[in-house]
Amino acid sequence: MIDAAEPEPTKGDIFESIWSFFSSVKLALVLIIVLAVASLLGALIVQVPGEYARDPATYSLWLERVMRPKYGSWTDVLNALRLFDVYNATWFRLIMAALAFNVIICTLNRLPALWASVFSPRLRMNDAFYAHAPTSIRIQGQGLTIEPWRRVLMRNRYKVQVEKGDGVVYFYGDRNGIAKLGTFATHLSIVVFLAGAVAGSVFGFAIDGVVIPEGQTYELRQNGLALDVRNDNFTVEFYPDGRPKDYRSDLVVIENGKEVAKKTIRVNDPLVYKGVRFHQAFYGAFANVRVTDSSGSRLYSGQIGLNPQGSIYQGWIALPDGMREIAVELTAGREQGANFQIWDAQGAGPVGYVNKGETGTLGDLQITLEDVGQYTGLRIARDPGSILIWIASGLIIVGLAATFYFPRRRLWGRLTESEAIVAGNADRFVNLQQELRLLAEAVKRAVPGVDTGESQIAKAEGPGVGRTVKQKRR
Repeated sequence: MIDAAEPEPTKGDIFESIWSFFSSVKLALVLIIVLAVASLLGALIVQVPGEYARDPATYSLWLERVMRPKYGSWTDVLNALRLFDVYNATWFRLIMAALAFNVIICTLNRLPALWASVFSPRLRMNDAFYAHAPTSIRIQGQGLTIEPWRRVLMRNRYKVQVEKGDGVVYFYGDRNGIAKLGTFATHLSIVVFLAGAVAGSVFGFAIDGVVIPEGQTYELRQNGLALDVRNDNFTVEFYPDGRPKDYRSDLVVIENGKEVAKKTIRVNDPLVYKGVRFHQAFYGAFANVRVTDSSGSRLYSGQIGLNPQGSIYQGWIALPDGMREIAVELTAGREQGANFQIWDAQGAGPVGYVNKGETGTLGDLQITLEDVGQYTGLRIARDPGSILIWIASGLIIVGLAATFYFPRRRLWGRLTESEAIVAGNADRFVNLQQELRLLAEAVKRAVPGVDTGESQIAKAEGPGVGRTVKQKRR
């Protein structure tokens, strides 16, 4: 006997399997948890600075000098998993893409039913529905018609639809039904937010700690951009107690040899050109210093960065002998010279003041102050995904507002000349039982001969206390 061969899966079966996999709410939960854990690791583990990540040689040096002393043998494992650059790792982006796809599929799965409930609702409900509805009410009397119900419901912002047949009138009332589509705005906001995050990490960049002395230019070469940024002037003002009052930089952006943008920037007021934002981040001073010993041998030559300490700039360098350091102090606004002090194993040593362009003697050292000046510190960034983040923020506000401020109520009614039974459901923020009773009371007052006794109103368990219908007393 020959066993029948297993049928090969068709393209339709494969598509349905993929669709079924990504339409799982459990999958969305797993992906969100994984992203949350990955983000936590990115917050706990030191992340590589953006400028280091783009240069393999600098990145390797950073790993050896900064990370290996901290993590030891785990450095290689963490590096292989890209945990030093989590948010730019391929696996992190794939998880975000999978979550976005999952949200899209789940939304598409829910869309037809929700769309039909808003725009093509079912009007005729069977007896079982009225018997088991979470909230219902019954009115008995003579001369019951649809018009009082229509007027009362419309006055309370219900959209009313009516269908007649076989001596029975069916009606349907929907309040804030369109707001139910706000859930799709919330879902869409997740997709747009993820798209913005991916766009920012793939096509954007951020460079911190860019130092540009006055009169000098910084070359920006990132993601196809070729811009030069010149610092024409830096100004800092202080309060009498030494606290900085204001600091600003006069920047010029140059492209292809032409000045294309110019602005005086301050904190929170950047220069923006082609989506690149030049932020004022910090400031300081510099001193070009040359140090020689008594024999004339050069011990140091270069620029010393001086950090602001109120209205004083301070910095230091270590000499090659490993035994001495030279401290430098410059008073803000005084560019003619700086104070120098030599420190050794015994502590403070000789102190002296050296004018700009001159050489001073401190102990057995000759110190030449070739130049002094101030620098501006910038953060240069471009985030093409930021507009998507703003759109996502707007969408989630719309979705949440629609959900919390416009809760939906749905009522189905079956009406004869002697009896009206109305049942419905609502979002959990609404006390539909109370609202339905008030609607019924308003209808009964408009219809002579209807029994208004409490015994004729079937009480049902409704959701928690919430909004109730407003009535005008006659």
